[in-house]
Amino acid sequence: MNCLIGALLFSCFVLSHGDLDLRILEKSNQIASDPLDQELYLERGELYILHEEYLKAKLDFTFCLDHKLDNIHVLLGMSKSLLYLNSPDSALQYVERVLTLEQTHLSALELKGTILSALGNYCAAATTMEQLISLAERPSPALFLEASKDWSSCIENGSSQKEVKILEDGIKRIGTIGVIQKQLVSSYKRLGRYEDAIQLMSSIIEQSNLKIRPYFERAQLYIEMHSPDKAKEDLNMSLSLIDKLPVQKKSLASIENMRSEIVVLLSELKK
Repeated sequence: MNCLIGALLFSCFVLSHGDLDLRILEKSNQIASDPLDQELYLERGELYILHEEYLKAKLDFTFCLDHKLDNIHVLLGMSKSLLYLNSPDSALQYVERVLTLEQTHLSALELKGTILSALGNYCAAATTMEQLISLAERPSPALFLEASKDWSSCIENGSSQKEVKILEDGIKRIGTIGVIQKQLVSSYKRLGRYEDAIQLMSSIIEQSNLKIRPYFERAQLYIEMHSPDKAKEDLNMSLSLIDKLPVQKKSLASIENMRSEIVVLLSELKK
């Protein structure tokens, strides 16, 4: 989920559905008093999107367009409504109109990338997300992850290298964000770049306060690299760290499950 979608979810969280119901009712009453005020329809349409009533939102934005209120807010609202109503082709047309009016509109670029990805046009989606990242003053980790995901689905020559590069650029630009590092490890592994994956996992281990899982995950990489001795070292290190945990943490299901997996792997490596 990207920043635009995240912002909408955040708005929904801050404004409970009960609050939204009241605001929609208030806006509807205002419309009843002034049924030709396009701005009221625009405002209610945006509330409907937050309320996840996309068909009603579309109807309000359609009213605006029919009555010549053709601005960026209306076009973006219509595009979002159509996307959530599973009409990405039509949604793309409206967001393109926004970008005709303002080429560097960040929300529009993000929405366009999301729409292109929904259409299966992954190469164009990734390019759009990279354009957004280059323009954004403080791009979120989600943007780098989304661009990487789109590049991984793109079948053009060189897309795999671009998938890795955008994640590497993300770490350089916004720091050692765990989710980006883990995705980069996965990308390295999928491309057979195990030495790079090991180097990054070693960096993650150094940075981690709780090193149990990172050692376990590096051990799994060593197993795939056919380096059983190094894998055993990391697995034994994970076990020793688990043994040092307080009793209440040792009993957590996630820790117990990991311990069981480690024991199984060690047993298999001894065969």
